[in-house]
Amino acid sequence: MITKFLRAAIPGLLFAAGCAASSGNMLEAELGANFELQHGQAARISGTELSVGFAKLVSDSRCGKGENCITAGDGVVRIWLQAGSGDRQEESLHTGRQGPHSVGYAGYEVHLVALRPERIAGVVVPEADYRVTLRVER
Repeated sequence: MITKFLRAAIPGLLFAAGCAASSGNMLEAELGANFELQHGQAARISGTELSVGFAKLVSDSRCGKGENCITAGDGVVRIWLQAGSGDRQEESLHTGRQGPHSVGYAGYEVHLVALRPERIAGVVVPEADYRVTLRVER
């Protein structure tokens, strides 16, 4: 009887625990710490009025596993930034040398740390499966 109750209750408890860390699609992230966003997700930076979101994958020409490349290529993502109830500003960040890895906004510096998944030769990854790792610093 107890086992049956636990099997029924655990999914709900896990869902409730996950909601404590996020509000809808808005996560809480710490200033100075790496955090990961999936496509379409956003984070509010604790102790600030700053929010950052992963708007879209612009392109991914990174050299994939199983490929022989002359250069490492470049992954480009578009993020949005918003301070308080102000207007959102969109910026593009790059993994390669072709563009900026970070952007300044409202007294903060937002860094693109990583773009996942890693490309694999011949495998097409849906945009929804991409994740960015970001870090916000003062």
